[in-house]
Amino acid sequence: MEMVQNSLSTEWTHIVGRHLPKEEQFNLLVQIIQSRHLHQDTPSIDLENILTLRTDLKKKDILFPEIISFYDTSYVQNKMNAFRFGLVFHRDFLISNGANPVFYITGDRLQNERDTDTNQERIINRMDWFSDHIRDCVKSVEQLKNLLGGYSPVSEELEEVTLLNQISEFLWNDIFAFIQPLDISNSTKDLANSYLAREWRMTGSLAFSMDDILRILIPKEYSKKLRERLPDYYGEIVFTE
Repeated sequence: MEMVQNSLSTEWTHIVGRHLPKEEQFNLLVQIIQSRHLHQDTPSIDLENILTLRTDLKKKDILFPEIISFYDTSYVQNKMNAFRFGLVFHRDFLISNGANPVFYITGDRLQNERDTDTNQERIINRMDWFSDHIRDCVKSVEQLKNLLGGYSPVSEELEEVTLLNQISEFLWNDIFAFIQPLDISNSTKDLANSYLAREWRMTGSLAFSMDDILRILIPKEYSKKLRERLPDYYGEIVFTE
């Protein structure tokens, strides 16, 4: 008998302002739809802050400020009360705009690594191993750029600096941005169990039209207000609570 693999949903959901109060979530949702533009604000941070913000996998911090996440709609449907506000898009539309599945890593696995200072083998948590090596990659690129003259206008025109910039952009946009920690000790009913969410991501921003929105997720109490503020939206609305 042929085995049939569970297929991916054809619809993915972006959760809007998950940790915000309800009213702020609603206003953010309307703002996103009115602007026809979905993006994450990019903070102005220096190298040391980048090393802290982007490599603290144990705290599950987002590794890249411009990440936009989408979740399998079948997963979101089972967590409506927790998510409350969201936008649903078709899978093909998101893929055509650069969405890709995340790369899950588990911190429960231990592995051997040779300490560069002592030349001794050590056992390290896999999540720590990833954090350390991401940090080393960033530092190495920055050190090489400094050796070539830092960020001066002259050095930025050098072919070698251009190549380093391309390498750095590739690492952040196409590799590091898609790393997601997975804690397998969490219950399958726990919201923190990200593996069930089948998370996909894209970096940068997403421009869309009203026709690209398959449905809007909101609590029923915001239905009238949504119609008033978005009179040109004629699509489906699903109540989350």
